[in-house]
Amino acid sequence: MVRTMTNASTEKLQCYVVVIALLSNGFHFIVDDLATELRIPTVKLGQICKSTGCQVIVTTAARDVDADTTKKGKTSSVRKAILTAPIEFPKERQLPKRARQ
Repeated sequence: MVRTMTNASTEKLQCYVVVIALLSNGFHFIVDDLATELRIPTVKLGQICKSTGCQVIVTTAARDVDADTTKKGKTSSVRKAILTAPIEFPKERQLPKRARQ
């Protein structure tokens, strides 16, 4: 019997990995590096980071001390997830109400 993981359990596991990365790196990490390790798109990992309460900011690697992604002096943009206090979770979108006839 072959067991497969559902999409919900896969996203839950990825969320746990984000929380562990936050705890191990002082409540911030580089999203691009973790996305390549997990083999998922950076945009999807950014959405997971936002759902855990992180702010995803884009910085240049030349200014960022933690980023080791500079290539021969060239600057590149790096996405960084930071957990700040107070935590702001994304708000649910509300559909506009229909006018009654």
